[in-house]
Amino acid sequence: MYRQRAVFEPRGLSGQAYWKAISPFHEIVFGGMVRNITGAAEAAERQGDS
Repeated sequence: MYRQRAVFEPRGLSGQAYWKAISPFHEIVFGGMVRNITGAAEAAERQGDS
């Protein structure tokens, strides 16, 4: 199992606005990271089985 966590603690109104503005991009960025990391781990596991 792979678990990924990002923590951001916004400060003030500008921090809250920033968080709201970038939140739609989190799925794109973190989703891609998860796919790449798990793909590399699976490929390494397959090569280890050879």
